[in-house]
Amino acid sequence: MVGIDVLIEAQRLIFEDNLFVGSTYVSYHRAFVNEKTGVNIPEIHVSDSNEYTEVLLNDKIDGHSFFVVRPNISVLDGALLTANVDIYFALNLDKLYPSATQRAVEYAHRDILALLTRTRFMLKEIVTGLQAFDDFGFIDLKDNMEPFYLVKFETEIEYQYNEC
Repeated sequence: MVGIDVLIEAQRLIFEDNLFVGSTYVSYHRAFVNEKTGVNIPEIHVSDSNEYTEVLLNDKIDGHSFFVVRPNISVLDGALLTANVDIYFALNLDKLYPSATQRAVEYAHRDILALLTRTRFMLKEIVTGLQAFDDFGFIDLKDNMEPFYLVKFETEIEYQYNEC
């Protein structure tokens, strides 16, 4: 692994090891958005193969996340690169925060931000609700209704291509 994938993997492992411990939360690596029958679908690379699998909403797990690198990467000083990386979360708040007496969106924001701010990912914006997954064509209103919650953290990160 080199470049931005090193940093994404480090953040993924932080989420996997520290976020929603004891739940069936899955932190996926970098997804690539591909068009299938007129719909954009995020897909992750299956390790040790040349295949990809879709990262769709799954109500059999408590939540999942994945990273998407935006297509335009800026070059600074010939070696320093800047990329916008969106981190998507699809969560079942009732399963992840069973003791919350209200819809636990702010608890989720707090816990994700606490782990995100430990790294070089700089938060630019939080997009909530259906708009968080606007880039994809498989989302319905019910996907963001209690107990489910969709959120996207738009970030920016500087890195060197040969970083490893």
